[in-house]
Amino acid sequence: MPKLARSPLVHLRAGVRRRIRDIPAGEINFTQDTCGDTFSDGRSCSETLRQLHRGEVGLHASFLNLFCVETSAGVCSINNRRLSVLKQLEALWKKPVVVRCKVATLLPNFEAAVEQIYELQHSETSATFQQQLALVRQLILHRDSECRDEIVIRQRNKRKRHRS
Repeated sequence: MPKLARSPLVHLRAGVRRRIRDIPAGEINFTQDTCGDTFSDGRSCSETLRQLHRGEVGLHASFLNLFCVETSAGVCSINNRRLSVLKQLEALWKKPVVVRCKVATLLPNFEAAVEQIYELQHSETSATFQQQLALVRQLILHRDSECRDEIVIRQRNKRKRHRS
């Protein structure tokens, strides 16, 4: 997968709204280098490919829908096994296989942050990286604004609540 952008890109649509799009499998990138050969329901990728090729399973079966993320590098699937099967089917049929995708767009600033975190993941030990990532998550979820040396104490509502 090509590297994500390091600077904001104007042409990307803003927001995380998910859009349904029909995209040829050949135009979708994988998000991983490898994937398992069995789906969570126990079905093998090769059996699924055979069923699709023979027409026993239709291309519009809901389990074939992909969740994708759009970045400056293109559209990437989170569902790598399904995409692999669909790309193999495309190669067998020698024509595009159009896939129903739910696509969310990653904002450019978040895209740059993801790329930096990805690089850190490969420069630190696994334990250090996991600890730092957990710390970042906690800080992002807890922090209201910049860190400061004072705090405002909120007062509880002192009004008595009447039970009905």
